[in-house]
Amino acid sequence: MKVLISVLVLLSFTACNEVKSVSRSDERKSVEPIKEGSLDGKIGKNNWSYLSGRVKTSYFDKNEYSLELWDYSSNDPCNEWGKADVSKILGRIPKNIGSFDLGNERNVTFTFKENGTYVNYIATEGKIVVSKIEGDFLEGKMVAQYDNENYVNGSFRIQICSN
Repeated sequence: MKVLISVLVLLSFTACNEVKSVSRSDERKSVEPIKEGSLDGKIGKNNWSYLSGRVKTSYFDKNEYSLELWDYSSNDPCNEWGKADVSKILGRIPKNIGSFDLGNERNVTFTFKENGTYVNYIATEGKIVVSKIEGDFLEGKMVAQYDNENYVNGSFRIQICSN
């Protein structure tokens, strides 16, 4: 009987009060269209510009590439171990031309170091467009946003590496 009364009291309380839940998406600006020009934006509250990177066949799905975009130049991205203390974008993209919305299933991760700690923000807002796959290079565009201080937008040309 006490359980029934408790449930009724709880139901009457919630029926008379408006409950508002605030999620991170309420704090985000709307995602911009993909702009012309090089991929850039902010990661970890700092300006970020794509300079180099690579894609290679994903270990998880042979029909996708693992994507790494860096804010530093590399003369040989296929043999680069990647620098730990730089901001980068990680993700997976299909091995075919098309436009792919970001969400819970397909997303990109902004990774950076802040005050000695590695931080990963998973961006689920935006899209990736693969426009050309030819020879050893993939060309595409991306708009991705975690929040108003962590976002990128623009084009990239990236090396395709054999695993």
